[in-house]
Amino acid sequence: MKKMRNRTVPLVLIGLLLWSNSPKAQTDSTTTTPAVQRPVRALWIVRDALTSRGKVHTAVEEAAAGGITDLLVQVRGRGDAYYNGTLEPRASEIEAKPSFDPLAVVLEQAHASGLKVHAWVAVNLIASATTLPSSHPTSSGSLSGRSPRQLGWRRRPSEVRSL
Repeated sequence: MKKMRNRTVPLVLIGLLLWSNSPKAQTDSTTTTPAVQRPVRALWIVRDALTSRGKVHTAVEEAAAGGITDLLVQVRGRGDAYYNGTLEPRASEIEAKPSFDPLAVVLEQAHASGLKVHAWVAVNLIASATTLPSSHPTSSGSLSGRSPRQLGWRRRPSEVRSL
């Protein structure tokens, strides 16, 4: 008898699990129509397209004209930010334009065109494989400048000679 009870409990649990995942069990009495999923046609916008208002406008305009529905926008490149923020230093390509916020411009133009925007954050990159930026990351307070030993570096990036 005990053996039979030991087999029955798992079978009942499996049955409940299967029933709860069935479409009939999941229908809500107040909802009569299923949710319609929209097709997604996404385009990656890399940081090179975020260096000026004109480049952003061109990228968004061409995406909308090509039937794109979503933009995956690279807002962090190599330890630098393509948006106005305080956690990472601004990218050297937009440092001279303090009032220019590439992400804000993308959001404004994309939403006006009916596109969704998703931020793409490259978290593992901090510098180029061949050179370290002259003004960044050492002088800007980024991780590589503050704690080079955490990255496996023996010296600060400013002390490393060009490869």
